[in-house]
Amino acid sequence: MRTLAIDFETANEERRSACAIGLAWIENGAVVRREHRLIRPKEMRFNSHNIRVHGIRPEDVCDKPEFPEVLSEFLPDISGALILAHNAGFDIEVLCATLREYRQLFPEFGFYCTMDISRCLWPELASVSLDSVARHFGIQFQHHDPAEDAFACAQIAIFAAKDLGVSEVFDISTKISIQPGIVGIDSFSPCSVSGISRRARNLKNSPILSSGYLEDALCFSIKGSTGNIYEITARRTANQLRTTCTCQAGQNRTWCKHRTALLDGDVSNLLSENASDIKKLAEWAVGVEVEPRDSPRRVWRHRSSNFGVQGGPNAPTAVEPQESSMQFPVAGKTDADL
Repeated sequence: MRTLAIDFETANEERRSACAIGLAWIENGAVVRREHRLIRPKEMRFNSHNIRVHGIRPEDVCDKPEFPEVLSEFLPDISGALILAHNAGFDIEVLCATLREYRQLFPEFGFYCTMDISRCLWPELASVSLDSVARHFGIQFQHHDPAEDAFACAQIAIFAAKDLGVSEVFDISTKISIQPGIVGIDSFSPCSVSGISRRARNLKNSPILSSGYLEDALCFSIKGSTGNIYEITARRTANQLRTTCTCQAGQNRTWCKHRTALLDGDVSNLLSENASDIKKLAEWAVGVEVEPRDSPRRVWRHRSSNFGVQGGPNAPTAVEPQESSMQFPVAGKTDADL
């Protein structure tokens, strides 16, 4: 089966702001081709944090083609293929959100997340970030160059296949219980690997998510106490606020202080230029369960409708945690989750 890894860089915190794409093709257990293209985003708004991460500036892409033209070159390879991505939730959302911005249908394909595969196969690793796993296996690459990141992702998948004793990356599913993510013409469902957490296993039975789901995401970049940069994503459903963070606690499916800070309205460590979205985050959190959250779960409520400043502009101070009467196990720490 045709297999290739994909990686995106974005101009700002919006998933629809793809400014570069990288791809790496796998054949017979080896990377045989790499491609890199710059993309002119529909909105030429570049976040200073994103520029620091990938080094791509507005002047680098001002004369480049926009997303549909760039992607059209690779659509024959992507459609019907097995796509690999490290932290696939990000890259697949960038692909789908940007296509949706141009009112285009999604290519149809299945995908694996090599971050989840790494977490399942190599639990001894302190971190399953792309650079950490690559370093563990001696993979040499230039981080945040999308073609290089795609190459590293592909190499991790190749190492996983070899570790499991299969010749093709696609056959990883014969050795571990993995539910490929599926992208349809107007929707997608996530990839999941059993053995990570109950929530990951339950994704197998989750309904397909409509492409409108992409609009219900808030994304923040923050600086941790050690100076590391982390990404926080929040999504509102009917009765839950689902949040993720790329810090170590977040990778282990447990709650972290970074999400607490944002929900408390503290933007002193916010790097992304969307402090105004903190108010929307607080509104999403009102009266719903916040997941994942250490036991007991909390329900967040406004103390008032006024929003002021706490550590930065436009941050809500009118939020306080309330203990829920319902008891839930700590995510990632119960026997059922192992």
